[in-house]
Amino acid sequence: MSATCGLCNDTLDDAQYCIVPECPHRDEARAAAAPSPQVTTSETAAPESAAPAPAASNTSAQHSTRGSRGTTARAAHAAVMGAPGTEMTSGHTVRRLLCSGPEFLLLLGGEMLMALVTPLGILWSLTAAAYMATKDRKGGVLSLSKHFSGLRVVDAETGAVPTDKQAFLRNSMYVVGWILAVLPGVEVFGWSLLVFGGVIDMLLVLFDPEGRRIGDRIAGTRVIPPRG
Repeated sequence: MSATCGLCNDTLDDAQYCIVPECPHRDEARAAAAPSPQVTTSETAAPESAAPAPAASNTSAQHSTRGSRGTTARAAHAAVMGAPGTEMTSGHTVRRLLCSGPEFLLLLGGEMLMALVTPLGILWSLTAAAYMATKDRKGGVLSLSKHFSGLRVVDAETGAVPTDKQAFLRNSMYVVGWILAVLPGVEVFGWSLLVFGGVIDMLLVLFDPEGRRIGDRIAGTRVIPPRG
């Protein structure tokens, strides 16, 4: 249709419809320009918009599962912490410091003395690192301080004997410190880990409500009194 509007002289092909309200071609041109309804497209889009619903449901289920696991873990931790015979008294804390303190000072002092002779210093440091890496296995059966104090290392969540990985992680800071202490150029970092780490751990044993030092937080362990 190439007609010209008689009121506005506008070619109807140049516009969707004539803008003059009284134009006789207005309604006809508007109807011709209007898009036809696409029922198929809207009907097809509906299922697509509804498709993510199962994913949202799965996400909610995953959050619910994680939440229940977290609640269970916290409940287990609380049960272990409150179980009879697992609470550390001030007497146990003093015994712990009196046994673990001299053990650490012996290793540190030996390193300082042996450092005067390089081969002996290296041997002493590596021996100390190996001792710290293994001493808390099976709850501390290889630990001199645990032997004299009677205290035990357990998993903080379950109260079970810690795994070998947990036993290593519990003293990993000192293992790294002993090794760095004999490596040229990084000795200062090794000594810093040993000295400052030891001081911070002592303060945590004294003032942390659970008596858990840095290694306990890393490994997920804690120290409890002897049986019986």
